[in-house]
Amino acid sequence: MNRRGQTLTGPLGGSGMVGRWGASSLVKSVQRGTINITTGGSASATITAVDLNNSIIRYLNFTNGALNQYDFLPMLELTNATLVNAYRYSTDPNGTTVSFEVVEYLPGVIKSVQRGNATFASTTPKNTTITEVNLNKAQLDFMGWRFNNSGSMVTYVNMWVRLSSSTNIEANTQSPNTQQFGYQVVEWF
Repeated sequence: MNRRGQTLTGPLGGSGMVGRWGASSLVKSVQRGTINITTGGSASATITAVDLNNSIIRYLNFTNGALNQYDFLPMLELTNATLVNAYRYSTDPNGTTVSFEVVEYLPGVIKSVQRGNATFASTTPKNTTITEVNLNKAQLDFMGWRFNNSGSMVTYVNMWVRLSSSTNIEANTQSPNTQQFGYQVVEWF
């Protein structure tokens, strides 16, 4: 109850959670790191276990020393409660370093999290179906993309993604080469 005698209930739930409304933060933990892909197409980082239903990952960009024009572009994924993976198409030995942040919230802050990736090789928009979300309370996070340059030095490397409806992610590019993008859709209470 508040000082007016009203019972406070809301998205954080009833008993036990109401007291947390007055807390200074609804964040349980934040973990940051980098992943170095020195050879091959992937590498990983281990984090302290998080509840996947209450956690989001943020892609904080990358650096590289790759020689092959676009094959170094990385994609990031929160694979399980203790593992963050980074992927690229290239086997270039010059390496790619990806930066990330994993934020775990207290229960009752995030309604749902959907993670995944989609592959396409066309300049036609790619549509990926997701479980329905409330567009007024959902955010789409782009988790990077892997791009197969196939040796061609004349390629367009621009892509955009958007929540085109409550059940669809649309991606578009100007390249006909194989691409895979990662996504995370967070629906908040």
